[in-house]
Amino acid sequence: MTSARRFTVVGARGFIGSALVDLLTAGGHDVSAVRHDEALGSGREIGHVVYCSGLAATAAHDAGYAFAVHVEGVRRVLEREPESLLYLSTTRVYGTSLETHENAALSVAPCGGDVYRISKIAGEALCLAAASPGVRVARLSNVAGESFGSP
Repeated sequence: MTSARRFTVVGARGFIGSALVDLLTAGGHDVSAVRHDEALGSGREIGHVVYCSGLAATAAHDAGYAFAVHVEGVRRVLEREPESLLYLSTTRVYGTSLETHENAALSVAPCGGDVYRISKIAGEALCLAAASPGVRVARLSNVAGESFGSP
């Protein structure tokens, strides 16, 4: 049996975040469920952070909000120096790139229709700039479900 750990799940009300909170809680872990714009509980240890907060690509037409969710929230987490941080990004960042492996050069067209991809890449850049082995990025693909109860 693994000892209980402290987790903060940012974006805990979303599809992925809510399932993760349920899984961690069932495993006996101490879980704090927050939104990207909520305080992280100053003075309280945030432990291991999983940053699930994000906009659907079709909802990312508001550049300011996309950057608040995908970048500013991540910056606030990094300021708190968590034990670890896993930033959930998306394979959509590859866009029109010729290759899709993790070291592939990303092609970004800085136009209004690319706000989602640009803001996700900026969130990734903050994580990579942290230069800490405990800060990682996972690019998820094909996450979908009919409802929050969907397997």
